[in-house]
Amino acid sequence: MKDNKKKILLIIFTILVFILVSLILSNKDMQNDTFYTIKVGEAIEKYGVDMKDHFSFIPDLKYTYPHWLYDLSIFKIYKHFGFNGLFASNIVLTFILCFTMFITSFKMSKNYGMSFITTLFASAFLNPFITVRAQLVSYILLLLILYFIEKLRQYGNYKNILFIGILSILLANVHAALYPLVFVLFLPFIVSDYLYKSIKPDKSSILEIDKPKNTKLLLITIVICIICGFLSLTGSSYTYIFNIMMGNSTSVIVEHAPASLINNPFIFMYMGIIIIILLSKKFKILLSDLFMICGLILLSLMSLRSFALFIILSIYSFVRVCTTLEKNYLKHIDLSQIFTNTKTMIVVTILLSITCIFTFGFELKEEYVDSREYPTDMVKYIKENIDYKNMRLYNEYNTGSYLMLNDIKVFIDSRSDLYMKEFNKDCHVFDDYKDMPYNYKYVLDKYDFTHILISNRDKFNVILEYLPNYKIIKQDDNFVLYEKIK
Repeated sequence: MKDNKKKILLIIFTILVFILVSLILSNKDMQNDTFYTIKVGEAIEKYGVDMKDHFSFIPDLKYTYPHWLYDLSIFKIYKHFGFNGLFASNIVLTFILCFTMFITSFKMSKNYGMSFITTLFASAFLNPFITVRAQLVSYILLLLILYFIEKLRQYGNYKNILFIGILSILLANVHAALYPLVFVLFLPFIVSDYLYKSIKPDKSSILEIDKPKNTKLLLITIVICIICGFLSLTGSSYTYIFNIMMGNSTSVIVEHAPASLINNPFIFMYMGIIIIILLSKKFKILLSDLFMICGLILLSLMSLRSFALFIILSIYSFVRVCTTLEKNYLKHIDLSQIFTNTKTMIVVTILLSITCIFTFGFELKEEYVDSREYPTDMVKYIKENIDYKNMRLYNEYNTGSYLMLNDIKVFIDSRSDLYMKEFNKDCHVFDDYKDMPYNYKYVLDKYDFTHILISNRDKFNVILEYLPNYKIIKQDDNFVLYEKIK
């Protein structure tokens, strides 16, 4: 009876901890991708997935709808509950992600203490990636796919193949850009099995090579996943990510750019901790785990947004490595017993509650839309004083989505793929936007803008002030609106 009460108490404690963590991590401010997601979802409800753009004044643009299912879901939430509903959904998805990281790690390692600590440690680095965007759902789906790949390799069972297939179809429709990563998740196990007979580590080596298990089933599942990638309404699961990376989006979109020590110190801090552990030689690491960790590190160095994938998808490997460290360094300490102790539960809950009061309480005071980043006042002025349905507005990349949300046609927005020649052959908006300060006369003549809306911090203002055919008609603390003189 006491054991049952302790288990119930432990379950309640664990759920409460990750609820508090999700509240701490969730950000209230909405981003430009959230704004366009809402409007794209609205367009899907009206027109279906018609592969057409409805929000730029540039005609006949084709749009691939790379995360149509997520867009439609977000619009439904916004339609009924507004930004409050989106904020609540963000908290729920964050909880699902963190709790999934913990519970699947625990099931893999059977080590409550190490799974608990590792998940809390990893979650602390996820804050910049917790936003109302399709990536949050895709993180969960990829983690579950990896979990069932590990289960399939360990135990076989065709049910695991079924789960992988279903999750893959969901991913292809929720976030096509990340679908090729499904096949990356298989690689460490396939390569490890292939090298099993070639590498023979001695007893003193930190390396362990897991014996090949169910390799044929893994290969069959890969074929099934290839088929699942085509079961998307857009058919862009295999082409989208390659097209987007072939373009010059890295020059404008920060998260597409390679990681740097100056701008992203936490990435290198996290990697440094793992590398120190790997160099300690007081543990054993499976060859497949080594491949997984190194491969995800490489992806993180190539693209900033892959850092979140590294944190989340390396969790099983990290827990296994830390478990062997625990056996060598903490032989007389049982972490699981410590963290299942009632006093420890109380202390952890109090500390997280205090942190939650300060961080989440601060978030509640913030507005959903930051007027320093988005032209909230300018939008009101435009809709009240200008024929906005017929205007040709030059706007900045990061403000386009907010204009879309308010039914103002845009020159460019955060859907970078829409404006790249890799997706629309005759469209050079992305290139023209990038070259605007240096070749402004050509761009202004080419698009015949009736108005220009830019940040007052933009150096282009210096040029515009001296152009005889544009005048300032509205200015506030953050933005300037120009109108073309007829």
